Amino acid sequence: MGPVNYPYNLHGIPDQKMRNIEAMVARGELPAFPGPEGSSSPQLQGYPDWVAIKRFNPVSYLDDLSIPTLIIDAEEEGLFDRRQNGFLVYEAIKDRLESRYITYPGQHYDMYEGKNLIKARNAAMHWFVKHLCNRKIAAN
Repeated sequence: MGPVNYPYNLHGIPDQKMRNIEAMVARGELPAFPGPEGSSSPQLQGYPDWVAIKRFNPVSYLDDLSIPTLIIDAEEEGLFDRRQNGFLVYEAIKDRLESRYITYPGQHYDMYEGKNLIKARNAAMHWFVKHLCNRKIAAN
């Protein structure tokens, strides 16, 4: 669960701003690593390395993905558009890899507690047991 399409998610931050941030880090005007002193959202703690995050694009490697993949999302995900992240990945791989896309009710942080946590944890456990056991047997 989580964002994987950072270029889309951060399209509101222009590339020129990223280059300016990099230049400020190179000149020593900003710290070279993120720290706890800032936040762009009341839901997030810390000061993220926006340059590294915007350049990180796991979606560009989907053709290299070759293992069964389980994707879990919150139905009302509010930190990023799940249609452009988890669901996008599922749509890209579903016809060539064993995959499953599951959503649970609620928002992003609702996945970390209560029934959603229990259900997601069980789904992941069954997925991993099924596929890790099969890989181990196939490797022998």
